[in-house]
Amino acid sequence: MLDSTLPRGIPLSGLPILAVLLACLTPMAARADHGEVALGVMAAGSLPAALGGELGVRFGATDSLSLEARGGALRRAGRTAAAVDGGVLLSWDVLLWVPQLRVAAGVEAESGATWPRFTMTVGARRYLSLDTAATLEAGAQWMPSGWAATCSLGVWLDLL
Repeated sequence: MLDSTLPRGIPLSGLPILAVLLACLTPMAARADHGEVALGVMAAGSLPAALGGELGVRFGATDSLSLEARGGALRRAGRTAAAVDGGVLLSWDVLLWVPQLRVAAGVEAESGATWPRFTMTVGARRYLSLDTAATLEAGAQWMPSGWAATCSLGVWLDLL
């Protein structure tokens, strides 16, 4: 005979009611990105060894898709390079820790030479207050010299 309860004794007959309540209440709890403009400051690093900082701006085109641009400087092997990139950020903003995927393309410049770079990161955003969020990202970056593992820790302030 089939058991008519879920773990912890929740009856299966209550499952549709629970699903409807969750579907109705989730949008009320969501922090929608649509129309938001945010500024961010990030500390970044990569392997092979590089350390740097970035400034960013993000615009929420929809609730789950944002356009993002970043620029900064990094120090690698005793040399300083500047970098800018732009891309898209996909997020699912209904959880306390907002999962996000960032895909970006840009350029890096050092001593008059420039080269392309492509970045993909996965991360999470955690709202600290209504207008302030912390982000943690890790991923990979490709340049003509090869691949690098990247990570960053940032603080973002929502302006609109």
